[in-house]
Amino acid sequence: MLAFEASGEHYAQATKALADIPNLDIRQQALVGPDRHEPTIRPYEGGIRGKADSLFVERGTSYEDVPAV
Repeated sequence: MLAFEASGEHYAQATKALADIPNLDIRQQALVGPDRHEPTIRPYEGGIRGKADSLFVERGTSYEDVPAV
């Protein structure tokens, strides 16, 4: 099973919470469309426990760059 999570914080939480699932491969990467060619993407934290993270800078000031695949 393959899972993706862009947020470093949520990736760490998911890795810990799902550690007992056999054959689970969790990757800290952002899935993007085929027209995007940049190697990274910058999600901004929305402040609502990960539910409002956004690609729009107007919605947050904290961000992290993550690999885009």
